[in-house]
Amino acid sequence: MHINGQEQLYGSREAVWAMLFNPQALRHLVPGCRELHRLSPNEFYGLVQLGLPAVAGLYEVKVKITQQNPPQDCALEGLITGTTGTASGTAMLALEELDRACRLHYEAGALITGPLSYISPRVLERAAQEMIKQGIKRFNRELNIPEKQG
Repeated sequence: MHINGQEQLYGSREAVWAMLFNPQALRHLVPGCRELHRLSPNEFYGLVQLGLPAVAGLYEVKVKITQQNPPQDCALEGLITGTTGTASGTAMLALEELDRACRLHYEAGALITGPLSYISPRVLERAAQEMIKQGIKRFNRELNIPEKQG
């Protein structure tokens, strides 16, 4: 499975970067995220409940940051396991500064095993893209919340 794309985020590159690596903020932004913890400065663990057809179920997610150049780009390795199968792969994220916003560029590849591997790669790619779109919507809503006046 391979996905790539780009999405506009309505915050500075620094604000987006900070949210990407803050488990408390990210937990509310990832669709279906039940829990998310930082295990070390470069490792995260979470549980995600997916309700999308063909991939529904509870998944354990482990992510390791293998390279980072804050607030511009990073490389990740991940492992997702659930009763419907396992996905292991890598991803590259890059943030391009725009006027009052930034553009997230992403590219990821995964090897799927277990029952999930029998599903068409296009179906899995569409499911992944749908989750990304939902997460981007939530991300932008959070970035546009005005700061509370004290």
